[in-house]
Amino acid sequence: MLKNAYYYRNQLNAIEVPDNKLLYYALGGYRTFEHLMEKDDWNKIQKVSVLDGNVIGYFSATISQVTNSVSEVSAINFGHPRFTFSKDLRDFLLSLSKFNKINFSVVVGNPIESMYDKYVGSVGGRVVGTFNNDVKLINGRLADRKWYEITGEQLLTVTTTAQN
Repeated sequence: MLKNAYYYRNQLNAIEVPDNKLLYYALGGYRTFEHLMEKDDWNKIQKVSVLDGNVIGYFSATISQVTNSVSEVSAINFGHPRFTFSKDLRDFLLSLSKFNKINFSVVVGNPIESMYDKYVGSVGGRVVGTFNNDVKLINGRLADRKWYEITGEQLLTVTTTAQN
């Protein structure tokens, strides 16, 4: 079930995530989510996927109130049941469809990159570009980051179609 991350911040920060799970998740060199927490959704939407009272995933998106858009969309499954996490991811993405556009990225080389390429192409979105040495991974290496853009309307079409 999707819940506000702020109220689960202690549990979220206590989760020990193996390096291989965090390698492509850009925390800016940090090892916990503590520095990311905000109390409300004015600047950032932050949710957790909860199963039987335990946090199994984290979702976030930075909001621009001026342009009614979101960027820095991220999601991480801490290695738990995929069905619950997948349902919560769909619900999180559906909640973003009210925004004009959604920008998100992937670290080049992440195994999920090819799926993002296919997904964005299938909904009519676009690859904005690849930025060299744009993110620092937890292993200290600088990596390239590929940016994508889709509209809220495109996102709504694909998430409601998948729901039916």
